[in-house]
Amino acid sequence: MGIQCPEKYHAYFSSNEERYFIEPTMMASEAGFQNYATTYQNEKLSLGSYTIGSMWNQRRNLLGFVDVGGKKVFVQLQFLKDGKDFCSAIYTGVQSRKQVLFGFNLAIDNGAWHQELDVINGKFQAKDLRIRLLLGGEIDELELSTAVEGKRLTTMLGDTQLRIEAVLEESDYGALEVAAELSEDKLRLDYVIYAGEEKAFDFHAIQKAVWIFALSLGESEQLPAVDIQLGANSVTATIGAQDEQMSITVPMAPGKTWDFYRNNRVELPRYLLESVQ
Repeated sequence: MGIQCPEKYHAYFSSNEERYFIEPTMMASEAGFQNYATTYQNEKLSLGSYTIGSMWNQRRNLLGFVDVGGKKVFVQLQFLKDGKDFCSAIYTGVQSRKQVLFGFNLAIDNGAWHQELDVINGKFQAKDLRIRLLLGGEIDELELSTAVEGKRLTTMLGDTQLRIEAVLEESDYGALEVAAELSEDKLRLDYVIYAGEEKAFDFHAIQKAVWIFALSLGESEQLPAVDIQLGANSVTATIGAQDEQMSITVPMAPGKTWDFYRNNRVELPRYLLESVQ
């Protein structure tokens, strides 16, 4: 049986014009929480993100593609436990064109690799826990270098700039360590929470574990400053101004997955919000 793309979608695959749009996915009326998918595209890159989700290995909460002189490079956000995607990390984010503001919480009632097949309920042994921005695809012949300035990492993909910065780390596990590693087919931009001898982790026993990041892809200027407002039990991060202002509000302590899904808050850019109302 032949599969054909409906004609009304042909322009999405044949046009290089700039596009910026949002679609509701999980609906609050059906799922109990609202999720949105945002995409920005131009002739050189595509950047997409969701507003909420676990970091299970079949989720792509933040994903980008860049054309570097005809070679295709992907950019994928991961949260890893011992080198594998970690389902108990919960992502919350918002996107304005080529910029994304996002954070991570830790769940006390979820799994390691899968939310049902290997439930760990926030207690496990591990040698390594880290947040990674993974670059791959056709990079073996590209000259990639990464500039490290404190908690900011900047990589040039041809003339397309990729920048990520940790703007908040409130964690009983201590400060993030920054690492950049290039192999033949991958570039790994890492924020290391722990690396060493295998030890026990218990998310129930800690009071603070939240990390917030700002990312841009294809922006030549520096990211605007992120305003951080700490509350008694939560944190609000805001970036941008006027129609492009956006924010996330997330708790500082580990908690239950569905509480994060229902209660973590995002403020979408006004331009996008008006398009879905």
